[in-house]
Amino acid sequence: MPGTDRGVASAIKVPALFFLTLVVTFPSLYVFSALMGVRLGPKDTLRLILVPIAVNLAVLASLGPITGFFTLSTTSYHFMKLLNFFFFAISGAIGLRVLLAMLTRLEQAQMQESAAAPAAPVSDENAASDPNAPAPTSARPSREQTMARRTFQVWLVIYALVGAQMGWVLRPFIGSPTLDFEWFRGREANIFIDVIRTIGELLSP
Repeated sequence: MPGTDRGVASAIKVPALFFLTLVVTFPSLYVFSALMGVRLGPKDTLRLILVPIAVNLAVLASLGPITGFFTLSTTSYHFMKLLNFFFFAISGAIGLRVLLAMLTRLEQAQMQESAAAPAAPVSDENAASDPNAPAPTSARPSREQTMARRTFQVWLVIYALVGAQMGWVLRPFIGSPTLDFEWFRGREANIFIDVIRTIGELLSP
């Protein structure tokens, strides 16, 4: 049945979308991190980004009943395309927040470890020469921690762009009701042009 085939295809393609996007973008993340002096090994880096991806999949799965409801209650193919694009954007934003929260916790843990380490003794002579000098503190993020956050932020932009286009390469996820079922479509334009075109078709009388 075409409907069953489309459901099976979507169930396979959605995890494949995130996995293939990670495969394409992970080397760039590791190289960026190494060039900027971020001391995270390949396993640690992979473990750090797999959690947000798992969150993305969980959020998309939770939105499945809503997608099913609109599928049964509307016949607008263009609306369903934009709805799914919107759901993917929501799951990506939530995954981004999870990643940034993990980076924040990692920074805090590293700062606590630095604070727990024995501090270098300050001579009474230096303290007396500058009584207004602030006491040494490890509460501020180090240069490495700041670079790590910026590296992941830049990579997330790359990941989002590649992921959007990867979804276009793996289309269709829904399948047009006027076309026969097929696993993949021919190469044409890109996801951003199609979104603009779909919005125009949806709003046209």
